[in-house]
Amino acid sequence: MACCAVAAFVIMRLLSLHHNLQCKLNLSEPKPGLPALQKAPRNTDSTCRISLTGITCAACTRSVQKALSSVPGVTSASVSLSLFQAHVQYDPSKTTPEALAAAVEDNGYGAEILPPPKSWRDDFEKADGLRKREIESWRSSFFSSILFTIPAILLPYSAPASSGPWASFILFDLEAACTAAGVFYCARHIHREALAAVRARRGDMSLLSSLGVLFGFIQSFATFLCHLQSSQANCDLPSFDAISTLVTVVLGGRYLKALVSRRAMGFAAELSTVMPSSTTVTSLRDIDQDLRAASEAIPIDFLNPDDWVIVPPGLAIPGDGVVVKGGSHVSETCITGEIAPRFKRAGDEVLAGSTNLDGELVVGITRTGTDTWLEKTLQFVARADSGRSSTEGPINTIIERFVGVVLVLAVTTVIAWRLFSDANWSECLRRDA
Repeated sequence: MACCAVAAFVIMRLLSLHHNLQCKLNLSEPKPGLPALQKAPRNTDSTCRISLTGITCAACTRSVQKALSSVPGVTSASVSLSLFQAHVQYDPSKTTPEALAAAVEDNGYGAEILPPPKSWRDDFEKADGLRKREIESWRSSFFSSILFTIPAILLPYSAPASSGPWASFILFDLEAACTAAGVFYCARHIHREALAAVRARRGDMSLLSSLGVLFGFIQSFATFLCHLQSSQANCDLPSFDAISTLVTVVLGGRYLKALVSRRAMGFAAELSTVMPSSTTVTSLRDIDQDLRAASEAIPIDFLNPDDWVIVPPGLAIPGDGVVVKGGSHVSETCITGEIAPRFKRAGDEVLAGSTNLDGELVVGITRTGTDTWLEKTLQFVARADSGRSSTEGPINTIIERFVGVVLVLAVTTVIAWRLFSDANWSECLRRDA
C-alpha cells in the first residue's frame, strides 16, 4: 500500500511538471496565422435596487420580474419576496432607474429607488417591519369584519313573529348596512389589489375575491329592489349573511397568510436583530494594561478591521474576530444553531452576532460589515429567495390561467341559465353566486 501511494505521488508530480513545461514552451513559441488576442470588453452595466410594495406571493414577484425584464437595456432582474426588493442590472445608456420604477408601477405595484446597500441587516429589518404592519392591517380588517358579520347573521332572526312588515324592513336595512361596511370598508385592501390587477391586465386571487364579494352584494341588493317594486312571491326579501361570512373568511385567510409569511422568514429576521447598535473600542494594544482607560463607544457602522473591542457579559459581538484577552462562554445559537454555549479564550475565533454570556472579552476584529459570516448568510438567504425552483414557473402559470378560467365559467353559467331556463337575470345571478 505504501509503495502504491509513493508511486501515485511521483506520477502526479511528473504529470504536473510535464504540464508546466509544456505551457512554458507553448508560450515561448510564436503562433503564426493566429489573430491577436483582444481584451474582453469591460462590463459597463449598473445595478439598481427597488423597494416594492403590494407584492404578496410568488406570482407577484414573477409579474414584477417580467415587467422589469421587458424594459430595453435590462440585463438581469431578480425579485426577493423576503426583502420586498428588486435587484436589476441594466445598461445606463439605454434605461434609467426611474424608468425601471415606472415599469413596476405600471404593473400595479409600488416602487421606490433605494441607495446602495450598507448592510443586509438593515434590509431584513425593514422587510420585517413591513410584514408587521401588514399583519396589523389584516388583523384589524378581519376582526372588524367579525363585528359586522355577527349582527348581519343574527338580525334576520330577531324580528318578533307578530311584528309588521316595517320591522322586517328596518332589520333588513340594518343587516344591509352591516354587510356594506364589511364589503366596502373591511375588504378595501382586497378591492385595491383587484383594481391594481385590472389596471395591469393580470389576474390574481384578489381579483376573484373582490368580484365574488361585490357581485354577491349587488345581487342581494338588486333582489331587494325587486321586492320593493313587486309583490310577487318569487321576490323574497334577500339575506346578506352569506356575503358577510364570505368577506370574513377571505380576510381571515389573508391574515393567516401574513402570519405564515412572517414566520417563514423568522430565521432571517432574528439574525438581522442580533447585532448591537454600538460597541466599545479601545486604542491600547497591551493586554496587561487597563484597556478601558482609553476606550470609547462608537456606532457599529464605524467599526474597522484590526480594532479591539471590549464586549461585556450579555452583549453581542459586533464583528468576526479573535479573542485577545479574557475568557467566557459564548452562545452561537442564532448563528450556527448550536444550543450549548462554547467557552472562548485567547486565540479562539468568534462570530459577529454571537452573545457573550458570563465574562468580559476583548476581541480583535478581523471582518466587519458585509464581510462577516452573519452578513454573508443573510445575503445567501436573499439570493436563494430571488431564485426560482423548477416547479415555480409552471405553478405560477397555472395560477394566472386559473383566474381567467373561473371568470369564463362564471359568465358562461349565467348565460346558460338565462338561455335554457325561464329565470330572469337576477335569478340567474343568484344561482351562479
